[in-house]
Formats: sequence, C-alpha cells, structure tokens
Amino acid sequence: MSGCSFLPLLKGEKYEPRKHVFIERGPHGSAPVAVNMTNAGYDLGRAVRSDRYKFIYNCTPWLPYSPVDSAGGLGWKEMQAANTAGKLPAGLRATYFTVPRPVYELYDLQADPSELQNLSGKPEVAAIERELREALAEKMILDFDYLPLPALFNGDDQPAKKDARQRSGK
Repeated sequence: MSGCSFLPLLKGEKYEPRKHVFIERGPHGSAPVAVNMTNAGYDLGRAVRSDRYKFIYNCTPWLPYSPVDSAGGLGWKEMQAANTAGKLPAGLRATYFTVPRPVYELYDLQADPSELQNLSGKPEVAAIERELREALAEKMILDFDYLPLPALFNGDDQPAKKDARQRSGK
C-alpha cells in the first residue's frame, strides 16, 4: 500500500497534504464466493476522495449491500426490519437496499456527510466527477489494478459511452 508521511504535520513543520485519498475494497477475510452472497465478504470497489467530494466505483453492483463487521448486529437487523416494513427513510433505503447498486456514486461530503444524495451524472458537478474519475483511473494504472478502469469523460463533461459492440471489438 502506498502512502504519504504526515510526520512533518505532527512536528509543526511545513506540510503539503495529498490532493486525493484512495480507497479499495476487495475480498474480506475468507468469505466464500456464492450465488446468494452479499458484498460484506467480497466487494470489488474503488473510491477516491478529495477534501469535499467522494467518488465511488462499484465493480460488483449486483451484490446486495451488507456491513462487513456488523451484519449480525442489532442496528443492522433493525434497519433491515424497518426496510421490510416500509418504514425506512427513502435516502437510507436507496443507499443500503437498492440492487443493483449504482456503478458510480459521487457525494458532496460537506453538504451531504451521510452520503445519501448520489450526484454522479449531474451536470452541475461534472467537472468534479471528471477530476475524480481521472485521478482514480491514474491510480489504478499506477498500481497495476486488475479491475477495469472507470469510464472516463469525453470533451464535454459527459461520461464516454460505448455500446456493447464497441466494447467487444465487433
């Protein structure tokens, strides 16, 4: 894992913080891969965050969400029960119980610290999303990541789209 020392900050010396922090999810422990699994044991995802925004790239969006270490806990069980009863607020329902999950998520952590309003694809944050997608793709290339790169933007701040024939080379 790559890193950047913040010892100068602790010593009160001149410190230049990094522009982005990168996050990776993958296999968790020795959870088996199974048809009825959730993403608690196996979730291929990457993310990048700046001071204000977080961009998430979900490569296994078909796996239902489940917390990694607290799936058996009372809090999660109560959320599941509230969702089943139709009593969970819409934002929480969308965040935790939508299947498939979105492939791309973008959150304004200043305005939405709970990450309930996915801004990915919104024109007003297209430049920010482009910057974060490019930063994540660059990091994935430098780390020889085995996952496919996130779709990058074309020149007009819209995600580049290819149909299935273009992706397969036919």
